[in-house]
Amino acid sequence: MYKNNTRDIQSEVIANDFFHRWKNELFNAYQVERKFSKRLTKRGNVDKYLAFNEEIFKKISIDYKVSGSKRNPVINFTYLNPKILVDKELFGDENCLALETCCLPVKQRNDWPSIYEFTDIFSCPISKHTISRVLFRLGLKKRVEEGDYEILFDQFKFLPLVTQFYLFIFKCMQAFKIIDQADLENTSLIFPSAGGLFIGELKHNVQGGQKTKNNSLCIKTFIDDEIFKGDEQGKVKNELIKIFSQSSQSIENPFSLVKPFVPNTDILKNIFAHGIFYFSKLMKIQDDFLYLLSRENSHFNDTKFFRLSKAFKELNRVFREIKTESGLSDDFSIDEIYENLNPNFLEFNK
Repeated sequence: MYKNNTRDIQSEVIANDFFHRWKNELFNAYQVERKFSKRLTKRGNVDKYLAFNEEIFKKISIDYKVSGSKRNPVINFTYLNPKILVDKELFGDENCLALETCCLPVKQRNDWPSIYEFTDIFSCPISKHTISRVLFRLGLKKRVEEGDYEILFDQFKFLPLVTQFYLFIFKCMQAFKIIDQADLENTSLIFPSAGGLFIGELKHNVQGGQKTKNNSLCIKTFIDDEIFKGDEQGKVKNELIKIFSQSSQSIENPFSLVKPFVPNTDILKNIFAHGIFYFSKLMKIQDDFLYLLSRENSHFNDTKFFRLSKAFKELNRVFREIKTESGLSDDFSIDEIYENLNPNFLEFNK
C-alpha cells in the first residue's frame, strides 16, 4: 500500500508554516465571534447570529451545518486545529492536527465567555507528515502557501464520520465478545478522501502511562489516486465514498458528532441504525477492504486478515440477527431501520 515514499522538503516546510498560520487564524475567528453583543432571546437576533456565525466559521470548516428547530437552532462545525499530543506513542514529539468540533446550542451562547467552551475533539489525530504528503501528492503546495485551503480541507470531509463508525464497530466487537482488544491493536485503517486514501491505525488511549480500554485512531500518511490507479485501493476508496455519502432523510447522523446526542431521537437506536446500515454495505466489499486493513508496510499479513475476516463475519451475523428479530431486510434505509429496530435486542451497553 505504501509506494512512492519520496521525501519532499518543501512540502514539509509549507506544512509547518500552515500549522503556525492556521492556529492564529482559528484564534482570531473565535475572537471575532465574541464581538456579537446582542442577547439571543429574540428570534430576530437569533437569525442575525446564525448569519454572523456562518460568515466566520463556514469558510474555515470541513463541515458546517445548522440543526434543531428555528426556535432552538444548534450550530455544528468541524475544523482542523494544530495540537501537541499528550500521548507521545502516536507521533512522538511531532505536532498533529486535531479534528475539533463545536456543537453550539445558540440560545446558550450568551451564558459563556466564549463558544470555545462548546468544543470537543474526535479521537483521530492527524500527523504533520500526513499534511505534507497531501500537499506533495495532490500538488497543493503553491495554493496552501498562498493561503488557499479549500481543496486541502475538502480531503478531510469523511474523516469524522468514518472515525466514529470505526470506533462503533470495534466497540461492538468487544462488547459482543467477538475479538479481544489486544488482537485489534495497531490494525491498519483506511479513510476515503476526494483525492486518495488516508492511512491510519487503531490505538488505545494512554492515561498516566497506562493504556485504557478506550480506542483511538490516528492518521499517519496519505496516498493519492495516481499511486494506486487500477489497484484494489481505488475500488475500495470509491465504494467507501458511496457508502458514507448516504444519509438519513430525517435523522441527524450521530457519527458526525463526537457525542452522539441528537435531540428528539433514541440515541442507541440512532447509533445502531446508522452503524448497521453502513456495516451491511461495507460487507459487500469485505475481502478487498479487509485485505487493505491487513497490510503492514506493503506486506500482507495473512494471520491478521483471517482474524479480522472472522470478526467481521461474526459481527455481521449478530447484526443480521438483530435485523431479523426486528423484521428488517437488507434493503431497508437508515430511516426504516431506525423506525423498526427493536431496542430489546441492542445489548451494546451490557
